[in-house]
Amino acid sequence: YTDASLHEALDLFRQATELDPNYALAWAGMADAYGQLCQWGKSADIAELTPLGLAAARRAISLNPRLPEAHKAEALNLGFMGDREGSRTSLLRAIEANPRFTPALLNLTVDAYQRADVAGAERYCRRALEADPQEAFATMWLTQLTGMTRREEEAIACTHRIRQFASSPFYLTLLYTLRAWIQMARGDLAAAAEAM
Repeated sequence: YTDASLHEALDLFRQATELDPNYALAWAGMADAYGQLCQWGKSADIAELTPLGLAAARRAISLNPRLPEAHKAEALNLGFMGDREGSRTSLLRAIEANPRFTPALLNLTVDAYQRADVAGAERYCRRALEADPQEAFATMWLTQLTGMTRREEEAIACTHRIRQFASSPFYLTLLYTLRAWIQMARGDLAAAAEAM
């Protein structure tokens, strides 16, 4: 996600909605782009962008109430508006529309973790991995959750799975950091140094 790529996506979604005002997925994409700009944009004005994102999400929902992308985009914008309960409700509607919709399952993982519901976070994370066993972000979360609950062997196995299907510097850095973290939790500083 870069500022430029998000602005380009926003422009393309806007063009799509101009060509077909009833294209719900384009409205959802526009809403998501506004929300992602709030998260990743360098000069994002959240107070300006979130109402636009919320309006686009609600337009998508009005066109297709069963579109999980629209509910997930609504959740993202509500979250940036400070409405965490509304955000979670929208994410639950997204997985009601599609129980295997991994973006919403992963956002629910993070939401549960932020509410100190570690077991709930793991349940959502495992559901995401059932839907897509090669989902690197979900595997990273499962590594963290199993590591912090002292299931080190499972956490180490998760890092090996990440290595099999993720090659981006982001995931490689995380997997080596998580391996070191697990070894330090075990008290094995030599293994932690070797993991790095």
